Amino acid sequence: MRTVLGEDHETMRERTRRQGESFADFLAHLAAVFGPQALCVRHELYFLIVTPTGFRPGWRQALRALGALARDAGLLWLRIAPPPPPPTAAVFLVATLPGANGWEVLKSGLPALPAKTPACAVLHPRLWPRLGPSLGLWWGRPPRWDGVDATSLPYPPLSALWQAARLALPALSCRDGAISRVAVAATLARHGLWRAAWRRLARSRRGVLVLHNDFDMMSAACLGLGPPTVCLQHGVPTDEFFPARADVQVVWGPSSRAAYAEGGVERERLVVDALGRGEGAIAASGPPAGFALISQGHTPLYGPGLGAKLLDLARDLAPLLPDGLDLLLHPAEDPGSPAYAGVKGLRVSVPPHGLLRRGQTGRSWLVAGFSSTALIDAAVAGHYVVGLDWPLPGSLAAQRVTLAPRRFATADDLAAFHAALTHEDLLRTILANDLIEWLRATFSPETGGLRAHLARVLGQ
Repeated sequence: MRTVLGEDHETMRERTRRQGESFADFLAHLAAVFGPQALCVRHELYFLIVTPTGFRPGWRQALRALGALARDAGLLWLRIAPPPPPPTAAVFLVATLPGANGWEVLKSGLPALPAKTPACAVLHPRLWPRLGPSLGLWWGRPPRWDGVDATSLPYPPLSALWQAARLALPALSCRDGAISRVAVAATLARHGLWRAAWRRLARSRRGVLVLHNDFDMMSAACLGLGPPTVCLQHGVPTDEFFPARADVQVVWGPSSRAAYAEGGVERERLVVDALGRGEGAIAASGPPAGFALISQGHTPLYGPGLGAKLLDLARDLAPLLPDGLDLLLHPAEDPGSPAYAGVKGLRVSVPPHGLLRRGQTGRSWLVAGFSSTALIDAAVAGHYVVGLDWPLPGSLAAQRVTLAPRRFATADDLAAFHAALTHEDLLRTILANDLIEWLRATFSPETGGLRAHLARVLGQ
């Protein structure tokens, strides 16, 4: 049997054992072996199976997937059910994560709601304990999440267990050397449970579902059940964003619009509205007060080896800088890793990074990275930003969105540029102006796109 990639499975298995797969290759592999139904859980399977250094062994894939199935069943059934949302709720904000990639994105859309349109946050069950004790929970009034009425999904009916089994069983008849059939079956069963809970909510409520992504388990399960869906861009559009499945995608600006179009999203499904992101950007000025490198050892989305390349760069670069190097870790990275120990001049910074927040440092730094939303945040916060000129094969659309005006490939080049930026006023002025133009291409000044779309959908 041949796959859509033109490789037989033996060749593909050998390659994936060595280095893992890009997301696009993984989707083709998944569909070829398990059928298109497996693509509805593509995000969960990719990060369960593929690591930055290659594929997990099949037995570990299976154990992790079965553990996740048991956990989600517990989250959906073994909890205190909150009161139902108000019957007049017209916009449901689907929050599966806290922070900058989750609820904070949805909050940025609240000012765009049409006048007098009520909103209700539908929280992932794992977020519910964050509300703490709430009198509203016990007295029948909806609890509040950052000032918004909050609820969670209703319990799935017991018939959801049969529906989940029907989704899972076909995967058990498939065989593949790289992807565990038990892992695929368990993940499809999870999808069935979440979908059953969403179906109950969709039957009893009318309104629009606003998501901060349309690919994680809870978010993907709400698609296609009747209520219209709108997805707000939460970060640079890596390959996991595509194929985009929500009815409408709200994107930051021209560069992201081009990336989504390249990912196959039709023009009529795109709404441009930065929702305040990028407003108040500060122009970098003065000699750089320090040098920071953004670490991305947590993700395989750009291809195998990015984390190792960044770590090698940090080890080479730190001794070349007069004040050392700050390595900005992702929340999924371990600051206690021995990989960071013993490197002269290397300081490890854990999130949240004050450096990436406007007005936190008072002075401009030089910030380098490969392809990350944090690079854009650094430019908005008034820092000098440069990219890394490395040819990695994954998430090319995201790489173009984060294509900084200046890029360097080696530690020596970065150290030399830092020295030049420290001493040359003209170079600093040119780079600062280039970065402002880069931000203008990233965040559109257009406003009102989301508000207008919601008003049309709600008939206001």
